[in-house]
Amino acid sequence: MLSARPRTKCTQTKKNRDGSKKYEYRKCCCGCSYRITLTHEGDMILFKESSLPASHDSSSDMKPPSSLRMTDEVHRWLDYLAHRHLFDPNYGAKKVVRQLRTEFGVSEDLIPSDRAINNRLAYYRRTIGQHTNKIEVVEVELRRYVFTGNEELYQPFIYLYDTDEDGR
Repeated sequence: MLSARPRTKCTQTKKNRDGSKKYEYRKCCCGCSYRITLTHEGDMILFKESSLPASHDSSSDMKPPSSLRMTDEVHRWLDYLAHRHLFDPNYGAKKVVRQLRTEFGVSEDLIPSDRAINNRLAYYRRTIGQHTNKIEVVEVELRRYVFTGNEELYQPFIYLYDTDEDGR
C-alpha cells in the first residue's frame, strides 16, 4: 500500500484509550507538505492522505539518505574538520555540511545524513581527541607569558609550575 505513494517517515504514533486503535502520522521525506495518517484497527488499515503538492521532489523517493555509504574522500574531510574544530563546543552536522559544500565542493549526493556525520564527529573526539580537556589549550597559550626575568615593566607575566602540591 505505501509502496505506491511517496516515501514517508513516521513522525508520531499514538493509541486510543483502550488500545484498540493505533494511529501513525507520517510526512514526506523530501520536506514538502504531503502527509499521510494510518489507522490500524485489528487487521485493517485505514488511511487519510493529503494531496501531492507541486513542490514535491520525486528524486528523494529513490534512495533513503540514511542508506548512503560514506566515501573515503568524505570520510577524510570529516576527520580533517573534526580535528580542526576539536575544541569548538557547538560544532555539529549542520556546520560540517555547510563546510563540505562551500569549502570542499562535495556534491549533494555524497553528503551523508546528519546522524552519520554526528556519529563520526563523536567517534573522532572520543578516540583521537581522547576527550581532551580545554585546559590543555589554555596551558599552551599561557606558556608564552611565563616569567623569565627579562620582562618590561608594562608586560604581564605568570608563574607556571609543571605540577601542583599534590603532584597533579
